[in-house]
Amino acid sequence: MSEPEKRVWIAQSGKEVLTQILIRADKDPKEFEQSFDTFVIWAQDPGNWALTESELKERGLRALTFYDIVLDFIFLDAFEDLEAPV
Repeated sequence: MSEPEKRVWIAQSGKEVLTQILIRADKDPKEFEQSFDTFVIWAQDPGNWALTESELKERGLRALTFYDIVLDFIFLDAFEDLEAPV
């Protein structure tokens, strides 16, 4: 994630995958795409990194790596939420 080209590729690929999921579910992805772009801009600001790190560590995330955040925190937690919805 330290190389800007890789960060751009990951963001674009993630946006495309999620947009296609919404389209396949017959949902309009326009609002999602706007929010995603806003989030990417926010996440790129180094001034927000300390807050992000603090919040993720409070939620039990051990390391701030792509794998820990995306695979463990987002995907695995999503599946746990599906098993026990609130």
